[in-house]
Amino acid sequence: MSAETVSNPHDKLFKEAFSRRDMAVGFFQNYLPAEIASRLDWETLHLESGKFTDEVLRGSESDLLYTVQIDQHPALLYCLFEHQSSPDAWMLLRLLRYILRIRDQFLKQHPDASKLPPILPIVLYQGGDAWTADTSLCSLIDIPDGLATYQPDFRHLLVDLNDITEYIKQAEAINQPRLQEEIMTIAEKLRKEGRQEGRQEELREDIKYVLDERFGECSYAIIEGLSMLDDVTQLRALLRQAVRIESLAAFQQHLTK
Repeated sequence: MSAETVSNPHDKLFKEAFSRRDMAVGFFQNYLPAEIASRLDWETLHLESGKFTDEVLRGSESDLLYTVQIDQHPALLYCLFEHQSSPDAWMLLRLLRYILRIRDQFLKQHPDASKLPPILPIVLYQGGDAWTADTSLCSLIDIPDGLATYQPDFRHLLVDLNDITEYIKQAEAINQPRLQEEIMTIAEKLRKEGRQEGRQEELREDIKYVLDERFGECSYAIIEGLSMLDDVTQLRALLRQAVRIESLAAFQQHLTK
């Protein structure tokens, strides 16, 4: 990773994390389609140098490029971090531009190549609104009958990072170093676990830890209320509330809504 300054603190966090090979491998193993992840040789994963995003958008986008072997063939994993507050459908056009820049760089580095390696584009989104944009380039094109075959198209993999970044933002806001460290541990755990099932108990324990750290021991009513919840999305939302809520009483009231 380049030593240049990264102005966005969350961008800096993710770049530092994804520059760690073990972190990147754990993330990809959890978020890539299983049929692809199982065929990648993780010992060959290597972070490449270079930036491919538009200079004017460096405050809202950043990227990392990895090389890796799949079935003993070279491939590229391109991660585009979207820091915008809401989804942008036209991002697909920018992504196409960045992919072409990667292709150009490859040809400059390998002038004797007879074929190009495949690229798997991965968009990591951390905006405030839910992602609603299509992931296919052709969704942006008004295609009359008979012309679809002649249009360029690709899809990107989407990973929503809101569950991770919300904890980070709230930890920064309340300025409690010990709690920030614990929340970062929680964020790392979520990153490693990806979409695995059965995280309810761990989320309950994380909520209890944050509340204990901020306000003292949780009441029996809160512990009992948490034990009755099994929905992972709801528990994640409560963890965010635990970080920013003003009191245990307010949290209990929120819990019983």
